[in-house]
Amino acid sequence: EQFLADGVKEAGAESGSLTPIDPLTGEVLALANYPNFDPRNERPTPEEAKARRSNTAVQIPSEPGSVMKMITVTMGLDSGEFTETTPIFCENGAFARPGRRAIHDVHRMGAMDTAGVLIKSSNIGVAKISIRMGPKVLYEYLKKFGIGDKTGIELPAESRGMLRHLECRGPKDNYCWSPTSHEYIAFGHEVGATSVQLARAVAVIANGGMIVQPHLIIKKTRPRTDGKLEEVALDIRKPERVLRAETAFRIRRIMQQVVQEGTGRRAAVPGYSSGGKTGSAEIFENGAWQNKHNSSFIGFAPVTDPRIVVVVTLNRTPKQGGIASAPVFSKVAATALRVLQVPKDEPE
Repeated sequence: EQFLADGVKEAGAESGSLTPIDPLTGEVLALANYPNFDPRNERPTPEEAKARRSNTAVQIPSEPGSVMKMITVTMGLDSGEFTETTPIFCENGAFARPGRRAIHDVHRMGAMDTAGVLIKSSNIGVAKISIRMGPKVLYEYLKKFGIGDKTGIELPAESRGMLRHLECRGPKDNYCWSPTSHEYIAFGHEVGATSVQLARAVAVIANGGMIVQPHLIIKKTRPRTDGKLEEVALDIRKPERVLRAETAFRIRRIMQQVVQEGTGRRAAVPGYSSGGKTGSAEIFENGAWQNKHNSSFIGFAPVTDPRIVVVVTLNRTPKQGGIASAPVFSKVAATALRVLQVPKDEPE
């Protein structure tokens, strides 16, 4: 909570959430939201209380932005249509299509390989992967990673996020994909996810291709008539394979390069290898772009045998994810790995 509060203030954000989980079991190791309040010491107005009582990490989805590129590139590799070295031309920063708004990159990039598209976070590169694979395949992979579905965490009012229907269910159905939706969803627009949903999605990569159920309760008991306690079975879904282990391992290595040489360098954890992805979804409001972002970082450590997944989201900040959220990940991951007594795998 302190690392999150510091991160929100340093980034000039309005709010934030932070979710670390065990990628092997889905156990939620911590869950923090900012701002919050202590009812013993504060008396917020009803409007303040309503805003500050919200469990943002579970209840309020936002556009994930570039962190969604993890799923798009995974789709390309897992399908066999792409390898890490498949060349993709990134159009020198502007991808114009007839009758459509051009897709832009922050930096002018030419030809690069598929791994480089994720490392350098090219919108155009992932859009081209999605165009080649088609909307149906992208939708299938989003569902594999749990996007648009509740996690089942034992907390009230969980949001399922936002994933519109792939196909329109009638002439008046506006809650469906347009012919260009798959191009924008590829880099995290036109879709919404909560912090807990994103943690579940990253865990698929971290644990070798299994989707797990985030949960808070690890044991239940009830009293018997003789006064002793008996254990009650938990209603937790068993991990289910949704991705080839080889694909998960390959994506982990690429995401390690994101931290080593890409947009996530501030997420490096002293003494540990780490991997992840930055995200910066610019906010569109009242008919205009606001120059404020939902900035995030999703990551895991150590890379060869991840013991922790951490998702950091800072809302309405002028700073991007690599600057605002990545340092919060580094602090949380370093502390968690120490508490969990995970051996270091790199020299400090």
